[in-house]
Amino acid sequence: MKPSTTQEKKADKLWNRFNPNNQDKFWKKYEHLLDKNKEPQQASKDHFLTPPTSWIFRPSTSNYAKTLVIILFVSICLIAFGISILQSYGVISLVVPILSFLLVVFFEVRKLNTFQVEDKVFGIYNKLSFTKKHMLWKDIASMRIERKRGQKNETYRVIVIKTKMGKTQKFRFPMSNSHQQEFINLMEAKNIAITDKSDKGGFWSFLMDQI
Repeated sequence: MKPSTTQEKKADKLWNRFNPNNQDKFWKKYEHLLDKNKEPQQASKDHFLTPPTSWIFRPSTSNYAKTLVIILFVSICLIAFGISILQSYGVISLVVPILSFLLVVFFEVRKLNTFQVEDKVFGIYNKLSFTKKHMLWKDIASMRIERKRGQKNETYRVIVIKTKMGKTQKFRFPMSNSHQQEFINLMEAKNIAITDKSDKGGFWSFLMDQI
């Protein structure tokens, strides 16, 4: 048996006090009780029917993991190398290795862009490299996703955004395949011309893009 709710218990108590000689007062209380019961239900229904106004597309797990591994490896090399040269040449000799380490870290984290799709604005963020870019949808002419080839035969994706003023901007596009397809569908729903020129790359690239 379904347990009685608080509103049902109040209704039962109200019916138990029903007086045919004073019906106006009863029905006012009963209608007030019904109105109170409808309010949370309507609020819940409205919340369920309201579509999201913002979508966030973060880098894939594999991209985060790859960046972390590289930074850890460079950190270990810096510590090992730093101890050796510190003993031989002193603290001043650590300046160049530390600066090199910071450059490597910055170069790696700047690849981890997050894309935010809002009602009127498209945002590109990267808190680690202090990237914060906004574009109005009405200013965007088209988008194109490409796969580039870097050092050591490494491949990665970029998104090329062309504005209606003729300017072109490129950003690393490090999301997974499933999120990429979701992003493309969302752009098409917003009537933004978008093409996907990123082939699957090699087996390893294809595998990493799934995560």
